[in-house]
Amino acid sequence: MSSLTDNNLISTVLSIINDALIEQSYTDVTVRSSFQPTMVGIPSNPSVYLHKIYDYRYGSLKKKDTWDAGDLKMYHQEEQVYESTFQISTLVTQDPANLNDPGYTASDLATTVSFILQSDKAASILAANEIYILRIVNIPSSWMSFDRDRYQDNASFDFILTYNRDIISEIGTITPPILGDITRV
Repeated sequence: MSSLTDNNLISTVLSIINDALIEQSYTDVTVRSSFQPTMVGIPSNPSVYLHKIYDYRYGSLKKKDTWDAGDLKMYHQEEQVYESTFQISTLVTQDPANLNDPGYTASDLATTVSFILQSDKAASILAANEIYILRIVNIPSSWMSFDRDRYQDNASFDFILTYNRDIISEIGTITPPILGDITRV
């Protein structure tokens, strides 16, 4: 079984974003995975949410058989290249009477997160885990009404990660002698 799972991808990306936001003095931002069963409502502080949209299998399976002389076993590996699309969405609640608190909008926060994911530092952390950013798309803003009868900016963007997933299985070996009638054809 492959060691690279959705949980690995999500936790790696979330930690990159969280650490970089703190470095950029966004210390009050909550960074989390979206659609979790324990989440009720939204935090009052600025927030960054991440969720996976879909996987795209690229190309065909790469298949390889390997003999392990130490274990005296044959292993069969099948590897697939994946392009997984994730979405980042940001919320920054602003009071119309005080637009300087927190001093940035949801779109500003989304733009900062997109810069973080495109940075050399993020690319090297992802590459160390054999994950690569293929593309980050535009940052649209949509508006929604919330419980105080105000409109709230909800900026978001999609990005695509490429990586390989594989599955390894043990192949049964044939142990000599093979008994039975073998006849010439």
